[in-house]
Amino acid sequence: MTTMRTAFLLAALLAPSMSMALAQEKAEQKAEPTLQEQMQMGTPEERAFCRPDVRKHCSKIDLSKGETHLGCLKSNREKLSKACQDVMTKYGQ
Repeated sequence: MTTMRTAFLLAALLAPSMSMALAQEKAEQKAEPTLQEQMQMGTPEERAFCRPDVRKHCSKIDLSKGETHLGCLKSNREKLSKACQDVMTKYGQ
């Protein structure tokens, strides 16, 4: 009986820290994709849908300062073509 009681006690003590770890992991998963990941997002056709929008709205971003094409597209979302907006929505952006 003591072993079972100890197990319940440990579970109760560890649950909050496990929840925090899972929340942190989930937050890290929501982080902005790297440039490498962005370059591989979507099919070639989907990337082609957004290429004119990148040229039009994101030609002046400074990659050396950590600016990203995806970030630029997000901040100009209302100006994007319908096709590019659809691709962004499909990938949760």
